[in-house]
Amino acid sequence: MFRKGGIIWTIWNFFVAALFVTLGVVTCVNSGNVDFQNVIILIAGILVIVDASLRLLTLALSIIANTEEETLRSQLGRAAASSSELAIGILLVLVSRGESAYLTVLFQYLAYFLGILLITLGGVALLFAIVFMVKKVGKTVANILSIVCGIILVTGGILILVYANQEALLQLFFIFFGILLILVGLALLMGTIVFIAQACAAAKLAKSVAKEAKESPNDNAIDGDVTEETPQDKPAPAAEEPKVDEPKDEEPKNEENPANPEAE
Repeated sequence: MFRKGGIIWTIWNFFVAALFVTLGVVTCVNSGNVDFQNVIILIAGILVIVDASLRLLTLALSIIANTEEETLRSQLGRAAASSSELAIGILLVLVSRGESAYLTVLFQYLAYFLGILLITLGGVALLFAIVFMVKKVGKTVANILSIVCGIILVTGGILILVYANQEALLQLFFIFFGILLILVGLALLMGTIVFIAQACAAAKLAKSVAKEAKESPNDNAIDGDVTEETPQDKPAPAAEEPKVDEPKDEEPKNEENPANPEAE
């Protein structure tokens, strides 16, 4: 029941998929609600802080236990990543509580960065798609999709630059976050359905193979009897016919030999 493909596993996957889709829809609907934004950002910040703190704690314990120089140097990257994660968590908590006067400036420049980045990526996608279509490289459908994605990226970048403020950026972030949750839920749902379908097909195949295995011993016994009788039924004289004809060919030779002395 608890194994992969069992009843409880299937129910749990369906429940998680429905939960993701529901949270995504709620997030998209309440993307402009400030109280909802603050609660979600606060929860996310606390989770990030807890995760980063645990990573730093385990990292510190591993550094204390190990004395090798190479091992200690390899932990520097993990320490930097965990410290960055901790800083992001603290920043999220500050954003949710609104206690920093510099957050507006931070989000302003972050919006500029995202807008310029989207415009650059969209322009590069458009350039590559146009060059590929002129040189007839790749599939036409893929090139058309690249053009559409490039136009969407450029448009999104321009909109972010025009409406670059904290409220608009947060609302846009929550819309994208809600869409991402919906896609994750749908992907989990489709993956579960596909796995169950494959498991059912494999079970049916196993049953059919088992039925054929039960019926096959009788057929093999009949085939064995036939193969044992066939060599006995083959006519043996067919191979002995040349031996019978050989003395017939030699008889005229024996008759001619005594005739030759009489002629002499």
